[in-house]
Amino acid sequence: LCTEIVLEALRLHGGRPILPMEIDRLEDVTIGLGGGVSLQGEICGAVIGHIIAIGIDITSRTRETSVIRKDVTMATRKFCKLFKEKFGALRCEDLLGFSFLKPDDSLEFDPTVGEKFFEGDPPPYEKCDNQIRFCIYKPLPSEEG
Repeated sequence: LCTEIVLEALRLHGGRPILPMEIDRLEDVTIGLGGGVSLQGEICGAVIGHIIAIGIDITSRTRETSVIRKDVTMATRKFCKLFKEKFGALRCEDLLGFSFLKPDDSLEFDPTVGEKFFEGDPPPYEKCDNQIRFCIYKPLPSEEG
C-alpha cells in the first residue's frame, strides 16, 4: 500500500505530472511490496516507491545505460541516506517497532498487528504517515536541477 500511495502521489505531484508514465493497475505492480516486501518487515514500501520513482524519473531523460545506472545509484543512495537520517532506519519492522509476522518464524501473519498500529506515542500509523509524506515530497532528481 505504501509503495502505491507514493507512486500515485508522485504521478501527479502538485497537479502536474512528475512521473512521465501512466501505470495502469498500479496496485498489481506494487502489491507484494507493502509491509517491507510482503509483510516481512524489510525495506519500507514508501522508500521502495520513491526509489522506483527515481528510476522512472531518470530513465525518462536518457536511455544511456551507464548514465542511468550511475544516476539512479547516486540518487537512491542520497535519498536513502536522508530517509535514514530522519527516521533512523530503512526497514519497515525497525521503523514501526514490531513485526507483521508471528514470532515463531512460520511466515504467518500476526493477527494482533492491527492493534499494534494504534499503540504507543506516537502510534505507528502516524509514523507511517510521516514516512509516506517524506517520500512523496522529497524532490526527484529532475526537480533538483
